[in-house]
Amino acid sequence: MLEALITFLIVKVGPEPSPPAISSDVFAAHLAATLLEPRDRVVLVGWWLSVPMLLGLVWVLARLRRGPARLFVDVLALAGAVVLAVAAALWFEEVDPGLAAWFPRLQWWELVLGVLAAVLAVASLLVRGVWFRRVASVVLVVVILAFLLPALVQTPTSIVEPWHATYTLDELIAPAVGRVPLVDYFPQYVNLLGLPIAPVIRSSPDHALAIALGWVLFLQVVTIAGAVLVGAMVGGRRTVPVVLLLVSAPIIFATANGVYPATYFASVPFRTVLPVVTIVAALALFRRSAGLGTRGVAWRAAVVGLLAGVAALNNPDHGLPVVVAVGVGIVLALTGWRDRVVAAVVGGVAVALPFLVYATVTALIGESADWSKFLLFSQMFGTIGYGNVAMPAFGTHVGVVAFFAAATVVGILLQVRRRDSDTWRIQGLALTLCGGWSLLTLPYYMGRSLPTQLLFGYAVQVGLVSAALVPLFLHVVKRMASGDVRVTAAGATSVALTLLALGSVAGSLWSAPTPAASFDRLEAAEVVGPSNLPQDTPAVQAALQDPANGDLRRLDAQGLLGQVVGSPSVVELTTGVPNVTVTNQPTYLAIAVGMLRLQCQVMADQTVTAVIMADWVAANLNAVEDCCSVFVVESAYRPVAPGFVVVEVRAAGVPTP
Repeated sequence: MLEALITFLIVKVGPEPSPPAISSDVFAAHLAATLLEPRDRVVLVGWWLSVPMLLGLVWVLARLRRGPARLFVDVLALAGAVVLAVAAALWFEEVDPGLAAWFPRLQWWELVLGVLAAVLAVASLLVRGVWFRRVASVVLVVVILAFLLPALVQTPTSIVEPWHATYTLDELIAPAVGRVPLVDYFPQYVNLLGLPIAPVIRSSPDHALAIALGWVLFLQVVTIAGAVLVGAMVGGRRTVPVVLLLVSAPIIFATANGVYPATYFASVPFRTVLPVVTIVAALALFRRSAGLGTRGVAWRAAVVGLLAGVAALNNPDHGLPVVVAVGVGIVLALTGWRDRVVAAVVGGVAVALPFLVYATVTALIGESADWSKFLLFSQMFGTIGYGNVAMPAFGTHVGVVAFFAAATVVGILLQVRRRDSDTWRIQGLALTLCGGWSLLTLPYYMGRSLPTQLLFGYAVQVGLVSAALVPLFLHVVKRMASGDVRVTAAGATSVALTLLALGSVAGSLWSAPTPAASFDRLEAAEVVGPSNLPQDTPAVQAALQDPANGDLRRLDAQGLLGQVVGSPSVVELTTGVPNVTVTNQPTYLAIAVGMLRLQCQVMADQTVTAVIMADWVAANLNAVEDCCSVFVVESAYRPVAPGFVVVEVRAAGVPTP
């Protein structure tokens, strides 16, 4: 109720979002897609402040005298919370018919079946019959894997969502063609994940897409396994089937046009895999805090800090939040102030170490990482406001935020108030880590506040928080059933709310692609061409083969021709023409003035003398001063293929006209 109240009041009373009339950051053609949203930023701050507000509310309620008035308030508030939770789970606003197929929607019958599935899954873990539990667990795991595994597998000819894949896969392949992240190439999603497979792609460039997709599949499995491991470490192996259901369902929850979060590599796994690994490590190393000693605390903090630093360096949007989450979680998990100080200092140094190592390595190869561009895309979509959509006053986002905030609050309370019990404390640490990290990643949703952004951007977080919540839910229900815990109105409603949340997650499995549909997709792809990934390879090949472009062939033979085209790294591996694009796709060069300026600044250090680029990119070169000093800018450029032109690079010492 608090999250709904915060969101509703700020959206209705706060300053209206507005598109800029003019902008020095965005080209005029894209101003209509730019929105400044001070109101939504206030909502985000309100969501974060709801955690200390809820902690304070718990403190106040614990001191109120029980009686009829207190019972009436409790029942009224909890009933309202249930109604709002159901409304948030089933909320759907009418949208443009062309966009409706991209928007996720949980149907009422999916929610009912999901709650029923959650009840049965939990009940199977509470029955006394060992053989029944084992059979039920095996059946549940087999069913889930039958849906999950075929949905995860994508080949170069069966990419489910190829448009976004052009952006994400280029960042994996770029290091293999010599592009150095944060030096001459500035990724949107990952700075590090392409480095491990660069030697493999160089050794087999014809199979670059297959290698990249195989790497994506491996990272997705690691992400899912890590989330399941969180539940298993807290609740034991018996919880694995239920946790696997709750982790997998949102990842393969498909929209009407057949896409699902696992097809959006930006979130599953790029942004999430390293934070999930960090959370697993923190939980494994600090699940027991007593008797660690100063040395034990130090090396554990160093390991977790190092992983958190790598996650932050790889992707700041989700990596920096995990630094804060594990920092708070570990400090709360430790009991003595000396251990807390040691953990904070050692962990902080360890977080900085990956940045220092990367800066040193790039300096040793003769380049220097440009740390001023570390938050380049966060600023583009956040500060500048490109692609932003105003947040609605109510919707599924309210339920998701409440889910994250409640998990964080419960986790902190268990760590602070139940230190004497290892069971409660470990459950508290898991909820603090998972809920806290999820809550701190919400700036990603705050800008482009669409249901699609919520589904595709937070499927992993929803599953992870569910994984951390299952052991606590089982523990509470078991104690209620045995009579160890008195059943109250508040307790019963809390159980109902948790079941509703878990049921909403489990119910999303009904919208997943069936195993038959996934296998049909893979079989149909076998008769398609080499790849269904959109790329400008044909255009570059046509330009080189055109008899009128003999000069391009000579420049190409001398290694003096570059290209700024779609899927530039794939194009280089296919045609041999070097990728000189400063980021994953040239689309951004036509949107943000700063991005095109950066492209031209990086070009000043390149050895090419001519560049093939889309005509809509070349059209803006003369509007940016840095580009005029690098390129020979003209009102018209020579076409070399339909939609593509060649632009000459100005030789050093040649004055700008």
